Amino acid sequence: MKQLLPFETVIFDLDGTLAQSAPGVFQCVTEALQRMNKPIPDKATLRKFIGPPLCHSFIHFCGMTQEEADIGVAHYRDVYLNGGIYNNSTFPYIMELLQNLKEHGAKLCVATSKPEPMAKIVLDHLKVTPFLDYMAGADLDERHSNKTELIEKGLLHCNTKPSHAVMIGDTHFDAHGAKHANTNFIGVLYGYGTREEMEREGATQFVETAKDLQSILLPNFSDKL
Repeated sequence: MKQLLPFETVIFDLDGTLAQSAPGVFQCVTEALQRMNKPIPDKATLRKFIGPPLCHSFIHFCGMTQEEADIGVAHYRDVYLNGGIYNNSTFPYIMELLQNLKEHGAKLCVATSKPEPMAKIVLDHLKVTPFLDYMAGADLDERHSNKTELIEKGLLHCNTKPSHAVMIGDTHFDAHGAKHANTNFIGVLYGYGTREEMEREGATQFVETAKDLQSILLPNFSDKL
């Protein structure tokens, strides 16, 4: 029997929320920089590439010009589409969470700054696509990668008021997007961002694991865990 849900629509970020994408991102950034004879940053800096638009990351984290960043993005995508895209997996309990939410009538969306064609490949690879009602991603040139705009697309597609939905994410980009879309936000601490960066965007609710997330999204069902 379906229970009354606290949120009609649940919108997930992809990298760092549904997908453990760090291995693939590290591989692609490293090979792109090697092709350009650029120094490889430390792991802490590489982690910052997970989530934001690529061009932004190459400029802000590697000190590139716009022209260099465009070249870096092209190299990254070449590596990505030739194997790096499959170097990821879902976080523990994510698949069970998605199935349980779907069985109880929740509408499920993904809002990602990853280009939409690539996001679709990843979601298919992870076997997440069948659970989704909608996926909003950026254009290939990274236009329309603003998280607020992507969240609003999901709300519109699912015909859901912002107050009846929740954005789930791991970075300040996700928290910022939810705040400006006037929707609820839950920060996951198992991803690649930090609690502090999300708190700076007004986030107040956090979970350590996907099981903890289920206890909020399906409060009655969680008693069976």
